[in-house]
Amino acid sequence: MTTWAIVPLKAVPEAKRRLRGVLSDDERQHLVVWMFRRVLAALDASPGIDRIAVVGADRALVPAAGRFIADPGRGLNAALAHALSAVCEDGARSALIVPADVPLIAADDVAALLDAGGRTAIVPDRARAGTNALLMTPPDRFRPAFGPGSFDRHRDAAGDAVVLDLPRIMLDIDDADALDALRREGVTPPTLEPAAT
Repeated sequence: MTTWAIVPLKAVPEAKRRLRGVLSDDERQHLVVWMFRRVLAALDASPGIDRIAVVGADRALVPAAGRFIADPGRGLNAALAHALSAVCEDGARSALIVPADVPLIAADDVAALLDAGGRTAIVPDRARAGTNALLMTPPDRFRPAFGPGSFDRHRDAAGDAVVLDLPRIMLDIDDADALDALRREGVTPPTLEPAAT
């Protein structure tokens, strides 16, 4: 079975606006790129992932080995539906959607998702409101519905979803509290580390 990972990436200057009160624009943009690269590294280290595609507006950040799918500009879910259609055309039998803002994700988390069984596996966010990872077999089983309340929407659309509480994936960095939680995990993005004295 061919399994693709799909990572949506918003244009870096526009990403994570909710952190503007705690980070400078440069820090925020460096954080976005750092998180994205960590997610890609975890997916690349996962034997069960055959190909990686990035859907977004910035081809420059996509590694040479990855596939870039241009965001058609109609919102996140339309971009993901477009990407899912594209990977189906390339022979994908399963697709794992992972946002670019879950920097603690590790290869064994990905393995747990792929081994979950069933046709759909979902990792919710910490509040069990949003979706922080979505595995679909086949990739076009239903239209993605990310955003507030997406966990229930995806679970209802699947009907037989396996729900996995994977703490490293459940932590998405989108506000100051989440950034503090990341630091409590002992991880500080390099650009946010205090300067040596």
